[in-house]
Amino acid sequence: MSQALQGSYLLEAATIDRVVTERLPGAYVLGHKRTGGIFRVSFVGRAEANLNVRLKQQAEMNAYSAFMFQYCTNPQEAFEAECKVFHTFAPADNKAHPTRPPSFDWKCPNCKMFG
Repeated sequence: MSQALQGSYLLEAATIDRVVTERLPGAYVLGHKRTGGIFRVSFVGRAEANLNVRLKQQAEMNAYSAFMFQYCTNPQEAFEAECKVFHTFAPADNKAHPTRPPSFDWKCPNCKMFG
């Protein structure tokens, strides 16, 4: 089910509820819209269970004004999507490569980290 990133959208609860309607895992990017509507990626993350809930948690922090997202079918696919986006954009606010849950042997599809 993995797809291209959708958005960008205003990072607020009402918008998240309107556009992130499936209760699925997923990957997301956070940032700000610049003049001319250009989205500047600052952070990449994932939700292993419910993308809607995770994005609302991010919105509560008030660090970013906009988001893009993609649904995934399971937590591993969300991890792999997060890794791909991380390697594509090298966001300034991600201090390290995405991590995986300690009990899983998932590998990064780009750099083969963890394997």
